Amino acid sequence: IAEADYRELLRAVSSRLAGKGRASQAARLLYEAREHRQLSALLVAELSANIAAAARGTNPAAGDAAERAARLCADAAAFAREWRDSDPKEASAHGAPLFALLSIAQLLEGAEAWRAASKGLPAAGPRGATDAIAMQPLSALLVRVEALSEAGLLPASLAEVEAAQAEYRLQPPEVRRAFPQLVETCVELLHAQYVALRIARCAPMPAAAGARAGTGFAAIRAQAEALVAFGGTMDVSASSG
Repeated sequence: IAEADYRELLRAVSSRLAGKGRASQAARLLYEAREHRQLSALLVAELSANIAAAARGTNPAAGDAAERAARLCADAAAFAREWRDSDPKEASAHGAPLFALLSIAQLLEGAEAWRAASKGLPAAGPRGATDAIAMQPLSALLVRVEALSEAGLLPASLAEVEAAQAEYRLQPPEVRRAFPQLVETCVELLHAQYVALRIARCAPMPAAAGARAGTGFAAIRAQAEALVAFGGTMDVSASSG
């Protein structure tokens, strides 16, 4: 069978599998067919669905479903790195939704493990992956918040709200759907940082810890206010569609 025909067959079978809810098998076929754009779109849809299910409380906190969700995030991250390395031009032109949603999903996954660890509860997902995530301090999660701000997806101050809103409107529905939970989580993390600084009597976080070292109350409050303003201007109906 000719290579073109073989790849067409893989695409067709992948489409049928995806339609039957067998996304992981569909993704493997698209990867084998080197259909990076279609694979990226499939991963975006699956990541978005997992985030939405978690927000609705319909995604179990433990068990096979949570393990599959964590594995999907890890596999998507591995594919994104490989895509960028093997074909940076195509990845740059067509991978923005995947890269944005991956950054969001990784923050949300890390925040959930951080919450579970702070409550003394076991984190969901594959043991090795979640153990590593659960050890992330608050500062490591704030690094991810900072990265999203630097990418223009979140505002770091009120002056950046309008630009972040414009960037939000450019995102496909699958990415916009994740923003309400993203904003809520970021405000929660900033509040935790604020409390930590109060407990430390306003002492800055150690520089070695990473995120926002030396940030004071005013900067934390400024970003929290910006996030609340940004969240208030989002089209929630479009985000949840």
